[in-house]
Amino acid sequence: MKKIGATILAIALLLCFSGCGLWMNGSYRSETPHREGSNTGTHINAEVSDYKQLCDKLLQMISNGTQSELIYFVNMDANQIKFNMPRAIEEITKKAPLGAYAVESITFESGKNTGKNAVEVSISYIHGRSEILRIRKAESVNDVYKIIDSALNNCEASVTIYVNDYEAFDAIQYVQDYVDLHPDMCMEMPQVTATVYPENGKDRIVEVLFSYDTSREVLRQMQQTVDPIFDSAELYVRGDGDLLEKYYQLYSFLIERYDYTFETSITPSYHLLRHGVGDSKAFATVYARMCVRAGLECVVISGAKAGESSFWNAIIIDDQILYVDLLACNASGRFQTKTEDQMTGYVWDYDMDLTSPENDG
Repeated sequence: MKKIGATILAIALLLCFSGCGLWMNGSYRSETPHREGSNTGTHINAEVSDYKQLCDKLLQMISNGTQSELIYFVNMDANQIKFNMPRAIEEITKKAPLGAYAVESITFESGKNTGKNAVEVSISYIHGRSEILRIRKAESVNDVYKIIDSALNNCEASVTIYVNDYEAFDAIQYVQDYVDLHPDMCMEMPQVTATVYPENGKDRIVEVLFSYDTSREVLRQMQQTVDPIFDSAELYVRGDGDLLEKYYQLYSFLIERYDYTFETSITPSYHLLRHGVGDSKAFATVYARMCVRAGLECVVISGAKAGESSFWNAIIIDDQILYVDLLACNASGRFQTKTEDQMTGYVWDYDMDLTSPENDG
């Protein structure tokens, strides 16, 4: 008799601590050990009465990173639940931005608990709670641009943005343009991958991934080395004075730093300003940024010189567009500007916008 009693007690204890769900006499029972601060356990306090509340509940589970939850249904019979659950899962995972971004799959089991219709919902994630919490909000494309700017300035590996009233934009081209315009902050041009969730809809989530060859720690160290040089260049030309003289002063500030070696680097502004190594693009982008930070109008021109790919600058003085090829100036030993008619041997897009970027330095 004692043996039988001990066996029954052992079985009871095993059932209590097993953490598994059981169907008993047509009812669903779930036992899950409590974990402090966890969002992955099974909760038993959710109750919905219509389709909208069901969708809202699924979204709430996703936003909390919940993996499993027991949902009670009020005013829905078994047939309505059987019809509504797949429909809600399809809507949440295919049309709702958060579901499309975060969820790998949603499964469910239905039955009864304490006489009520109930469903245990299980969610597996592509992007977990920590990634969901890092999603930033944007009300417009301009807000998206500002968030991407900040991510690039901080050398982040990725940024995820929830965009209200989404408008299509070319994230890859935007990143390339921003990095070229900001050599004082962006040390390396990253490889960019952009994904939009879902493919259609008023609101979307945009995930932008940045892949660098250089570690973030090293990139931040490069920023700390380069930024004071740009600050010094800006101070070098402050005050009233002739515009052409200011352009010349910045040219002298840059050219006289080193006896330069002309090579291409994946971290162009750092290697140009720290080691005296750079190509025509490095010279043109660094010079343009120094000019803009000093309040001068200057843009980078991409084209060909003598049949070879090359970069130079366009500046504006008294509403006249003039061209400056820093490498040619360095070779000749003097600062020289040219009009379009004087640019013999140079080819570029003559219709390109030569408006100088806003002075945001």
